[in-house]
Amino acid sequence: MKINDYLPLLFVLVASSVGAFISWKRGQSKWVFLGPIFIVVMFLIFEGGWRIWRNGKVVAEAEFNPGIAPFTLTVREVPVPVTGSHHFIVTLRRGEYPVTSFRYFWIDYTPTKVRINWPQLQSFTVTFDDTYVASCNWSWGNRAVWTIAGPPNGRTAGEIP
Repeated sequence: MKINDYLPLLFVLVASSVGAFISWKRGQSKWVFLGPIFIVVMFLIFEGGWRIWRNGKVVAEAEFNPGIAPFTLTVREVPVPVTGSHHFIVTLRRGEYPVTSFRYFWIDYTPTKVRINWPQLQSFTVTFDDTYVASCNWSWGNRAVWTIAGPPNGRTAGEIP
């Protein structure tokens, strides 16, 4: 989130504090000044905790440096209570800018081992539990093609259990 996203919250804090200060100066309760500050602090604690929890953790990372600017491939594991599992978000970035990204998940199943294989810049694979292999082939100016392969009798990735 950027600072501009918090400007309305900052405006509410300032306006509430000014109102509370005026009430305090008129001889009303001394504690009314702390109310708006408490609300904003609790909101920021909740928002920060939510963002940290939803960002998940990086479980695999690789870098490919073609000589100009390096590309970074990360796999983050993010908790999702609705599916009873964790989602894996695979993101290819160049610097801070995402090039392509995809989300893999299985209902009631969370892989424990994640491995990246990146032999050339335009294609890479991510292997989950040595069973499921997610592939991506991409090029500049074209769409990325994401596929996943697994055992014939295995779980299907996605919304179908």
